[in-house]
Amino acid sequence: MEAAAQLRDTNALYSLVRQDPYILDKFDRIPFIETPLHDAARSGNVELTTEIIRLKPSFAKKPNQDGFSPMHLALQNGQTQTVLQLIDTDPELVRVKGREGITPLHHASEDGDLYLLEKFLSVCPKSLEDVTNKGDTALHIALKNDKVEAFQVLTRCPPSVIGLKEADQCYNKRILNSKNRDGSTLLHIATSKNQVQIVRCLLNYKVEINSLNSDGLTPLNITLLDQTQSRNQEIEDMLRSAGALEATSLPIRANSTNLLRTDQRLNEAAQAGNVDALYELIWEDAYLLDQIDQVPFVDTPLHTAASMGHINFALEIMRLKPSFARKQNQYGFCPLHLALQETHTQMVLRLIDVDRNLVRVQGREGVTPLHYVAEKGNVDLLCKFLAACPESILQIVRLIVNRARDQINARNSKDKTAMDMVKFHLQTKPEFQELKSMVRNAGGREGSSLATVEIADYLKRGLTWRRKMLLFFYSSSLSITDESRNALLVVAVLIATATFQAALTPSQDLWGNSSSDIDSATNVTATSINNNQTDQRYPVSSSYDFYDPIITVISGLFSLSNIIAFSIAMQVINHHLPNGFATTLVYPLAVCFFLLVTGTTPVLLFASFIFLFILQRLLYIQLDFSKIRFRRSIWIAEVLGPVLQHYRSFRNEKKAADP
Repeated sequence: MEAAAQLRDTNALYSLVRQDPYILDKFDRIPFIETPLHDAARSGNVELTTEIIRLKPSFAKKPNQDGFSPMHLALQNGQTQTVLQLIDTDPELVRVKGREGITPLHHASEDGDLYLLEKFLSVCPKSLEDVTNKGDTALHIALKNDKVEAFQVLTRCPPSVIGLKEADQCYNKRILNSKNRDGSTLLHIATSKNQVQIVRCLLNYKVEINSLNSDGLTPLNITLLDQTQSRNQEIEDMLRSAGALEATSLPIRANSTNLLRTDQRLNEAAQAGNVDALYELIWEDAYLLDQIDQVPFVDTPLHTAASMGHINFALEIMRLKPSFARKQNQYGFCPLHLALQETHTQMVLRLIDVDRNLVRVQGREGVTPLHYVAEKGNVDLLCKFLAACPESILQIVRLIVNRARDQINARNSKDKTAMDMVKFHLQTKPEFQELKSMVRNAGGREGSSLATVEIADYLKRGLTWRRKMLLFFYSSSLSITDESRNALLVVAVLIATATFQAALTPSQDLWGNSSSDIDSATNVTATSINNNQTDQRYPVSSSYDFYDPIITVISGLFSLSNIIAFSIAMQVINHHLPNGFATTLVYPLAVCFFLLVTGTTPVLLFASFIFLFILQRLLYIQLDFSKIRFRRSIWIAEVLGPVLQHYRSFRNEKKAADP
């Protein structure tokens, strides 16, 4: 097998396969071995590398006896083309850990290879999260090796978390504030290396400036330890300007150093999955887990174990502190979320075996593990989640109903709609009653109540009045010229102005009296007779009784014609204005007009609301034609609210002005 690992070309590979068809499987059964892919990657044989990885993809992640994968060997020997070919085949190879937990990204960061760093981050952004056995990220490694440009490349390419929609800013801040096994942040390392440019950059990113390392020192303490260089004074000034403090000035407890070291040891135990170390810490401090539980948002040992995939440690922690399973960290994720993000399937299944309701625990933005699995399209886990927690199906249905409302009455291969399926299961499962209400509210109907129309019959049917109106609007918008449109708008605006003014100014009857005066004619006439005075404006003869019904009819016809003219003018204006003006201009003005008409002539209340309804329907058609959709709640809050407020003010002013 040692000779078989040293192949030179593709022909030699297939010659070896012909001699022993199981030769590659023999390599694959050994956990640590130098495979033909290792030798091809070391020598830079791109063609042979591509062929071997196609036949045996598992070779790409297999470590040799020295703990290096083919990707590591290609990097160590400067075989850039082979490296690019490998990540082109599988981008996740950037995250393969080798000796001491070092990934290809860590290696490129240590070498300061800017080209490969950009390539690695572009194909696998989440690789920036990976840490070595010492807890160093690629950023820590770059600063420790004075690779300032590499650090700038790493921070210039912000990764985006896929699946739970986590904000890039929060994500980057978590990476920039991460600590290694010594408790040192990037700011600790930058100050210890006197990297002025990096310190300034980190302060601009608003990183935590008063973090304590395992020795209980802040970045400012580290700067003050050595004042022999002028750059230390510059760094000190920058830190103090940003609000940095010495450890002794921080408002922490006297035994903070011991607590920090205990927390660090607990974190190390969780990352290593060491249950014995966990119990040693509990023996030293029986309230250790209780102290963590008192913090509302924190990375518990269960979070760490879930993200690392240490099942036994996670189950032990969950047995000791069940509340940790539902606790969210500072970024809004529970342990099950982290296990899903890191694709630790066995960890996920064991957690829901202990507590099936973890499937429904809401994390950041209300996303549950069930939502995450459904979004990722992991059918196997989705089925297991639904089987473990049938109640969670309501979340899936609610998600589907909200996003596929237009397909709520679609039929399956058995000609059943969603409502048919709900009613079928409702016979044996009472919890489906809520599903029934949910589907019905979304417009779901039984298949028997839906009309089954063939395509030919559908095409033979005539156009509905609504479609005719849509075609009319569409054809008229295409045929009219700009000059005609401008002329129509001018005329429509003049008509709308005149009709609105007519509604504001009370009309006069045949005798020249205002409508408000007619109502008080009898009282005024009686007063005039008692004072032996004759008011010439109000006839007291029987002729007034004769003309009274005529005046009322004429006044009503005038108001009705005024409403019709205003409605048509507003519809013309709405049709010829750019899309979106209906909610901001036409509809509020129409509502104000009809409220005004209603207030001045209560007799026309019914007619006003009839025309308001007609105008609303026409606006619906116009909005549908222009593909504009808005909710009634927005109308009430943003449109009717201000209109009613101004109308109320107008009526109060009018009442105050009347004698």
